[in-house]
Amino acid sequence: MRKEAANLLFRLYMVVVALLLLSVPGSFVYWYMQPDKPIDAVLIDKTVPTKEYREHRSLMWTLDNLKYVNKKTGMPFRYDKDYFGFFPLSGIRYNIRELPERIGHPDLIYIVDTLGIYKNDLNLQTVTGERSDLLYGGTEDQEVETIKRAMTQTNILIAEFDSIATPTRPRTSKELESLLGVEWTGWTGRYFADLRSSNTEVPRWLITGYEQQSGKKWSYTGQGIAFVHEDGTVFIMTHGRDIGNGLNSVYFRGDTVRRFGVQDRVRYYYWFDVVKPKGDVEILADYELDVTAQGKALLKKHGLKSTFPAIIAKDSPYNTYYFAGDYADNKPVPSIYNSTIAKPVYSTLSRDADGNTGYFYWRVYYPLMTGILSELPR
Repeated sequence: MRKEAANLLFRLYMVVVALLLLSVPGSFVYWYMQPDKPIDAVLIDKTVPTKEYREHRSLMWTLDNLKYVNKKTGMPFRYDKDYFGFFPLSGIRYNIRELPERIGHPDLIYIVDTLGIYKNDLNLQTVTGERSDLLYGGTEDQEVETIKRAMTQTNILIAEFDSIATPTRPRTSKELESLLGVEWTGWTGRYFADLRSSNTEVPRWLITGYEQQSGKKWSYTGQGIAFVHEDGTVFIMTHGRDIGNGLNSVYFRGDTVRRFGVQDRVRYYYWFDVVKPKGDVEILADYELDVTAQGKALLKKHGLKSTFPAIIAKDSPYNTYYFAGDYADNKPVPSIYNSTIAKPVYSTLSRDADGNTGYFYWRVYYPLMTGILSELPR
């Protein structure tokens, strides 16, 4: 009996292995059999210091995996070519591809990042975070006018964190805020898995600003969230003292989880800004800081609350979405997009590890974009 049972288990094992082997090549074949979805997309990214193209590469992976192709070329989107903004070359050389004054009425306009490039950032594999002169960046008046002329009742505008903040001029920000239905409070924040000054992820300007403002030496360690205001005010919330294990999580409202297929209550580990809704808008999701009593008091001292909008949608007069975070920024980006099992495999393998932006990408950003793009007319 034991031998027969062992043989049966072995045969079942071989069947499972065979199905897996067949499913991998089959997933490529099935992906290629699906019809292309031509789309006219205008993508803007002014923050591309290196050829990693980190700020928009995951966005284009999403488009390519979902079989959206560039309507102008009939080909998948290329992260090193199909956008407007800053293009790093070799050494300190670069090109800038400006947004034309007239772009017609594209299906999708996506402002990925307009923070820009500072001289110290150019062609550095590890950005030092030292303050230097702005080389190129900020959303321009003419760009906002171009986008307003391009909008109809059927296309979609998406903008992310940093498109309305510094170094964009206040007047320009107000115009874009009105279009998106948001108002920036002047506050920006970021989660850090390690606040030690030796961590290259912690910008030098943040440390310098804190030390000059407080008169104290930066001595933070461990997990924490840094807040910085456009006027230079800096304060730090540390894990255990000010925030609990929930850190900064995204909570979806109403039927948004069902509507977009996103996962609720996912911790967010990167840059974000604090905005307020403006006009008749729908708040799809909020950030919620897991604060202690001390943390709540610290936020109140600076005029902030522990809950504030993360994703805002507006449907009149145009369809717009504002992501109050660096959502398209994900590293590493998969090399394979042309397979139907790529997304479920990568999503399953991704873990909610400290500082891992991939988990948010697969559980929130990818399904959110899938749902938003499905709203485009066919």
